[in-house]
Amino acid sequence: MTPTRVLIATTQGPVEVQRITEEDPDVNSVVCLGGKAVALPISAAYNSFVRDPTGVIEKNFGHSTYRVDVSASIDDGFSWQLPLFLAHAFAAEDALLSADKDPRKTIFATGEVDRDLNILPVDHVPEKLEKLARSLSDGFLECTSLKIYLPTENSEQIDETWLTEIGLGPDICRVIPVTCILDVFSDLGFEGVLEGDLAQKGKEIVPVPQPVLHANRGRVLKLGAGVIGCIALLGFGALVVLGSVFSDWTDLADAGKYGELEAELKKEGPETLKARWFYRYLQWSRVGGVSILVLEKRPPQGQTCAAVRFGKVNAELYPVKQRPGNVFEPGSIQNLCGLDIRATSDSDMAYLWGRYERWGENQRHNDEKPLRSLPAGPRLEALHWSIDVPPRAHRGAVIRIVVAAANSPLEGTKEWMAEQLVQAKNDGDFELMARRMKRLGITLVTAQYKILR
Repeated sequence: MTPTRVLIATTQGPVEVQRITEEDPDVNSVVCLGGKAVALPISAAYNSFVRDPTGVIEKNFGHSTYRVDVSASIDDGFSWQLPLFLAHAFAAEDALLSADKDPRKTIFATGEVDRDLNILPVDHVPEKLEKLARSLSDGFLECTSLKIYLPTENSEQIDETWLTEIGLGPDICRVIPVTCILDVFSDLGFEGVLEGDLAQKGKEIVPVPQPVLHANRGRVLKLGAGVIGCIALLGFGALVVLGSVFSDWTDLADAGKYGELEAELKKEGPETLKARWFYRYLQWSRVGGVSILVLEKRPPQGQTCAAVRFGKVNAELYPVKQRPGNVFEPGSIQNLCGLDIRATSDSDMAYLWGRYERWGENQRHNDEKPLRSLPAGPRLEALHWSIDVPPRAHRGAVIRIVVAAANSPLEGTKEWMAEQLVQAKNDGDFELMARRMKRLGITLVTAQYKILR
């Protein structure tokens, strides 16, 4: 792979990705300014872009925490996602060009990346291209081969004649419209990146025998495929022994007694071989994706929310667009009668537990309890909240939905999970909580929606 420089398109000018380094999984990912101890404003959004299940970097490149150093500040938005995803791909191939070397190839990109690796259009593309052209003409940026990757919708709005006029004609660069990550990788010549090759690159793969368990139906289905491989490694007799070794812990997991399970694993010592094997099993059996859908309930044209509440007309449902990190686009309080919120799992044997929370101000404060909190579940496969927004609801209210998914009925989770949420007073605490839950085999996701004034 040719060593390549990656430039992030911004309205202030091209920003170079200087370095990407793996960090301790117990800390958050961060974007820093040129090797300094200066975290940029997009760091929290980048952390969500990295972490599974909200992001896509960990899922495709196999590590959960990174530090990215860039040449200039990036303040907000999501257009940095495409170039940073590409920078991760080059870094995984040891082909991301460092800032102190001469470039052989340079790529300039802008675009938002969703969970399915589609590339979404962004704002201010002409301005970003003008800044790139100025950097080239002023000599601040030199390159022998330049490719520009733009979301297809944005590229259709760019005139080739205008590109030549500003200094980005075909003799200088090639502009490539893309609709998904696969389009970019195909053009760059990456082979098999999205089939898991990079997720395993450089990792020591140690086969861990999967124990025979007193499992519920969901775990039995998953265990069947793993038993054949385990027999080849250790033989069926060894598996029976391992099943008896882990039986106390699996009984707790299958009963959904995760608080007791966590205490027992701590007592054993999380770094012991026995505990590591069981944590590996919990990861192996963990529920995969959880999807949250928010729909606004509004009256038909010419009607009012009062007519909806008194049953004279039925509310119409409008899906809310979802941004990366499970942040939904805010909605106007005008004619907002309520919300219909649904959470589903991609597993038909997953138990879901959730909580709806509403705060009355523009932001949640660390020690402030929500004005309203409604639990749901545990239930198989799906959760549903149908919420009426009262006429006197605070404009600017912040709503959070928390959903936990596991392969067991989550007995006692209402109380135990509620305790964990009380302790998670800010987003950083919640990230740590989500990592703890993940180690226990629980998928924990959160979504946020705001009512505009």
